[in-house]
Amino acid sequence: MSCDDRENFVAPTEELLNNLGPGCFVQVRDGQSCFWAEVSSVNEGIFTGVVRDALATPKCQRKPSSTGTEIFRRDQIVALGCDRYCWC
Repeated sequence: MSCDDRENFVAPTEELLNNLGPGCFVQVRDGQSCFWAEVSSVNEGIFTGVVRDALATPKCQRKPSSTGTEIFRRDQIVALGCDRYCWC
């Protein structure tokens, strides 16, 4: 599964990634799956986020074994929900 629908969203730049915090929505690639998460905490480039299944698309769905909360690195963030799901 790919995240090919990410071209419709804001690309993650260094500046935007540095400003991410609780409440921001990000699209995360995790191996062959991807998902949208609402960031709940950030600690030295490691994010914890609540997966928002309501934002899933046919091209972006998390793996079925995932829990409702995921931990991910900033290099796994492939798109931002700026101006659509949140303001960056």
